[in-house]
This record gives sequence, C-alpha cells and structure tokens, in this order.
Amino acid sequence: MSEPQSLFAVRFAEPRDGATIGALEHDAIHELHTFRGAPEFLLGLPDRTSENIVVVLEHSGIIVAFASMAVVENVAVVERIYVVPHARELGAGATLIEFLSNHARQLNCTRLESYALPGDRQTKNLFERAGMKARLLTVSTAL
Repeated sequence: MSEPQSLFAVRFAEPRDGATIGALEHDAIHELHTFRGAPEFLLGLPDRTSENIVVVLEHSGIIVAFASMAVVENVAVVERIYVVPHARELGAGATLIEFLSNHARQLNCTRLESYALPGDRQTKNLFERAGMKARLLTVSTAL
C-alpha cells in the first residue's frame, strides 16, 4: 500500500516569493497584535532577516504559510511562523516545523526553539504537538 499524498509541499523561499511572504508577514503581524505583549515581542526580535532560513508551504501551488529560522550557535530559532486561517488544523504548521527540525539537524543544531505570546493557544498547541515544551515565561510591568 502506498503512503497518502501530503496536502502540502514545503520548499526554501525564492526571490519570486517576496511579495507573497510580505503579505503573509503583514497578516501575521496584524494577528499578533491581538495578543498581549505583541509590541514588545516585535521590538525585541533581532533583525536577522538576511541570515534567516525562510521556507514556504504550498497547497495546490499556492503559498499558504511561511516560516523563518535563525541559527545561533547550535540552536535553531523559529522566529516567524504563519499559516493562513483556512489552512490551519490541517497539518500545515506541523509540516513546517518538521521540515525546519530536519534542516536544523542537518546544520548540527542540538535544539529547536521558538516563541508564543500569552493567549496564542493555536501557536502554543502547534509547538506542543511538535514536542516543543515551554521552558521560560517572561513577566514584566511598565515603570
């Protein structure tokens, strides 16, 4: 019996994907702002876009998700991951995480990390399904 075909195809981003990734990034930032801590989170992200590994996920030839990962020493950090709403709960995010995990192993990384904002249950659940567990919570107050 043959394996079922995946709904999705993951590949490294190419220059021609820039406009689509930009539009998805815009949607991702808009969605992030619905969660507590988003402004501080976005300001605190390092600007490593030229060094990041960017991948896209396609369904029927249309990009429906992207992720970017930076490698810092031997740690792979998923700095961005976004899946359009209609492709969620179908395995798109898990497919991206699996692809990035495999690539990180090829780069001799020993750990995969990422972030989820307070209240962002979908992202937290995605990471937990991928075997990623919370190890640090950051708390703060304005002074």
